Amino acid sequence: MTFKFVRDIIRPIIVPVLGFVVAAAVIITIGEILLHFYDHSIVDELRRRELWFGTLLAIAFLGLAAWIVTRPVDEDKPGLLDREVVIGKEPMFK
Repeated sequence: MTFKFVRDIIRPIIVPVLGFVVAAAVIITIGEILLHFYDHSIVDELRRRELWFGTLLAIAFLGLAAWIVTRPVDEDKPGLLDREVVIGKEPMFK
């Protein structure tokens, strides 16, 4: 095995940081655009039943999904989150 500085040090640091920066920029931009068009009266928003229903439905869905993936299928087999996943034809760090 040979040590390559860019492959072993720089790329594993840059890829997640760059992904975080791009995702944060998109989320902040969309949020600022939506806040520009929003009427800021919180009392009216708290009375809307569909928002409470959507929030509770999202929490229930996340809870159910978390419960499903943490259940072991068999003691000898790896769980859903423990499986090795390979995407693409060539490795990223070759």
